[in-house]
Amino acid sequence: MHKVALIFGIAGVLRREELYKMTLEDINDTGTVLIITIPDSKTHIQRRFTVIAETTQKNLNLIEIYWKYKAQRPKNVKSNHFFLQFRNGNCKTQVVGINTFSKIPSNVAKYLSLPNPDHYTGHAFRRSSASLLGDSGGDLI
Repeated sequence: MHKVALIFGIAGVLRREELYKMTLEDINDTGTVLIITIPDSKTHIQRRFTVIAETTQKNLNLIEIYWKYKAQRPKNVKSNHFFLQFRNGNCKTQVVGINTFSKIPSNVAKYLSLPNPDHYTGHAFRRSSASLLGDSGGDLI
């Protein structure tokens, strides 16, 4: 769950609320591209972003990570929320709470032994996206 939330959060410049509200219907899987629609943003403007199957420098195929996560989804889930909880290596039927998304950046910072990991909040997805965009020569417009 954490890997897919990181991929979507950074690729889509997402807020924790948008990750929490994401449903199965918001993700269109073409086989080589994921087209993800955020229908209800803070600004009430529908947004779309894509995740491509291109393998990154570390040999991580981002769509394969998504497929592995989705394949573990139990058949008896009544909620259409995309993100479900994992416990002891098993996907459960319970939806991931909004505060769990807030803690992911802090957990990553702890794993990387970064100073002040508690300073990394759910907003880090958006900040990281903006930094990556700027570093690659792009702008927000």
